[in-house]
Amino acid sequence: MKKIILISVLLSFVLTACHPELFEFNTQIPGEYRIAGLNMSNDFEDIEFYADNAMRMYPGSIACMMLSEITDLSADMTVQLLEGQGLKFFIRSNCNYYPDHPAITFEYRIDGYIIKEDDRIVAESTKPTADYGEKVRIVIHNYAKNIMITADCDTLCRFDTYIPNTEYIIAEALPESSADISGISFMDTDDWEDSENYIIQYE
Repeated sequence: MKKIILISVLLSFVLTACHPELFEFNTQIPGEYRIAGLNMSNDFEDIEFYADNAMRMYPGSIACMMLSEITDLSADMTVQLLEGQGLKFFIRSNCNYYPDHPAITFEYRIDGYIIKEDDRIVAESTKPTADYGEKVRIVIHNYAKNIMITADCDTLCRFDTYIPNTEYIIAEALPESSADISGISFMDTDDWEDSENYIIQYE
């Protein structure tokens, strides 16, 4: 068993070493779903991977993350804005057709947020959601037709969408913006709904 784990870790290391645009999260955390990723930045060094489930995104950087063959997923992460405007997330998008693929977009900004279904505004606020350096837990709950996005204990939106589900979530640093995204965890929504964290936070 130890041999199999070692081979798997070594294979993962070789693949990412040969292809610097590829990355993985949660390779060392027991029980966590492994997240596959593609660094879509013009300069691969615009994203710094400093832990097994964390990255620092610099201006203009783009990270595409996915769970293989799982489209009903919940993405749970801690976001810390460091400078600039903030981050933009593309939900139900696709790495290959970004940014032209239909998507739910979520701009998490220092001066509020805006959530769109394609060009239609679903929810927005000009009330600041965080200060620079403040850590905020963001959860994107993506199940069947339903989308729910929360920031700490605040529900920013919950609605049904016509956009078909995909296994991708793309994060993009807005112009002149840097941010830390840590504690990145994706899981099947069935598992997440049954988890203790879900019951505590949303009951």
